[in-house]
Amino acid sequence: MVMKNNLELVQELLESRLNSLNEKLDINNKNILEVLGFIREQTTKTNGRVTLLELQLNEVIINESKHSINCPRIVDIKKLEDRITKFDEDNFIVRVLNRWPKQVIAIIIGGVIITMFIAGVGVWQGYKVVQDIKSELIVKQQIK
Repeated sequence: MVMKNNLELVQELLESRLNSLNEKLDINNKNILEVLGFIREQTTKTNGRVTLLELQLNEVIINESKHSINCPRIVDIKKLEDRITKFDEDNFIVRVLNRWPKQVIAIIIGGVIITMFIAGVGVWQGYKVVQDIKSELIVKQQIK
């Protein structure tokens, strides 16, 4: 009989422990379900906001594309673009000088040196031609 009582006590102890564990699991499951519900609610709100923002972005894109076509100032914008293009073309030399000043000076000096060399060769050839003509004249005068 003592044995039976011990078995009953062990059984009661196990049942109380199992009941306690079940209660704890139920409480944890309720907490998990509450957290999941909160997450679902926040996700739904966020998705709604994202959808609204996507719609607003699409409206802005459509309005912007219409604006660039129907803008009342498009003529003025074209004029400004033309003036800027002309200004860029007119200031090409200034931009080149500002960007590569040493190279531009070297090219100018090289051009002057080459021009002086060509002029010197031309003067020397001209001098030879004049000397040849003088010598022919002297020879002709001596022959006469």
